Order: sequence, then structure tokens, then C-alpha cells
Amino acid sequence: MAVFIVLAALGVLWLIASRRWRRRVILPTAIAVVLYIVLTAPPTVELALKAFVLPLPKDAGEPVDAMVILGRGEPSRYQRVDLAAQQWRAGRTSKIFASGRLDAIRILEDLKKQGIPVQRLGGEECSLTTEENGLFTSVILEPQQNQKILLITDAPHMLRSFLVFQRFGYTSIPQVSALSTTWSAKKKARVMMREVVGLVSYGLAGRLKPQTAVEMAHSQKSAVQKLTAWNCKV
Repeated sequence: MAVFIVLAALGVLWLIASRRWRRRVILPTAIAVVLYIVLTAPPTVELALKAFVLPLPKDAGEPVDAMVILGRGEPSRYQRVDLAAQQWRAGRTSKIFASGRLDAIRILEDLKKQGIPVQRLGGEECSLTTEENGLFTSVILEPQQNQKILLITDAPHMLRSFLVFQRFGYTSIPQVSALSTTWSAKKKARVMMREVVGLVSYGLAGRLKPQTAVEMAHSQKSAVQKLTAWNCKV
């Protein structure tokens, strides 16, 4: 409703404004508003969600060494937990790992309620970024030689997560979880826009390129120190 009020106001201003104001202010503003309406419309959002995961490999259903669930807060946690439990029951893996501060413990608790044995669950509650998700997970899982993983996160986050985990040496099979059913199309659009910014910034900073052996050793040494100091392993 607010958008249409803005368009109506722009229409009134168009009638009374000078040609210069129409060309330099009113017209660009109107175009921006119309673009906002188009980009946040439910059909556009659903198409964009599919486009985010289009370049990623498909899941052929083969067994993996571990399942890794990334957190994004409570609204989307339940969809991820349900998907992980479904894949567990399908026999995809014998280990589930949750990654993310304020999310990992809750994810593991929800998985226990779904009947998954506690000895098959693990995680870390240190990571605040996607890069840290990959780094801290690699420190805990790599000694156990869990190299092929089923990676669970939502569509906007999947491409960046896939590339980050590849950077830390994992072969990831994407399993896309749904976004929260309570989110509007506009909320989903904002999440996607934020992920585009994140993907570009990671790329420009070189945080999506595979690491050399020396870089890997250095980053993991630093991560081990943080995990120990912060007591993040769960």
C-alpha cells in the first residue's frame, strides 16, 4: 500500500513540477519504485530463488561422510532440521554436524527430538560468518576424514556456502532447505539481495578461491586456537 501511495504522490508532483524536476527527480524515482515492485513480486522472487542454485551440482542420492547444517536463525531452523532428519532416515550418512553461533545447539536439540542418536550429532557454535562456518567445520571434521558432505542451507545462501566449503577442501552436495514459511516475498527478496552483496564481496576479497596447503595449515591453526579458547565445540 505504501508503494502505491508513493506512486500516486509522484503522479501529482509530475503534474505540477517543472520539466527539469520531472526528468531529474520524479522519473528516476518512479522507475526505482516500479523496479522495486517487480523485483519483490512473488513470481519474480520464486524465479530468483531457483536461479541461485541453478549452477550447482544436483544431488544423485549417494552416501556421504557427513551432513553439515548451517544456521540462519529460528525462522528457518525448522525447515533445515526437517530436511536433515529426512536425509538421515534415507541413510545418507551416519553423522550430522551443525554450524553457527546461537543456531548449532538449537539445531542439535531439535534433531534429538526427531529421534536421531546424540552420539551421531556434533557441531560448533563459534562461527558468525559463512567463511567461519567452513573454517571451523573443517577443523573439527577433517581429522575424521569427512571430505564429502551433504550441505544444508537455503537457496540464497547455498552458492556462497558451496564455494566456501570447496575452498576448505570439501566436496559438497547441495541440499536446499526452504526459507521460513512466515517470510513475505519482500523479506525473501531482501535476503537474496544481501546474499548477492555477500557473494560479490567474498569474490573480490579472494575468499572463494581454493586454499593452498600452506594457507590451509595457517587458517586451521588459527581456528584451532579460537575453538579451544572459546570452547565452541558442541
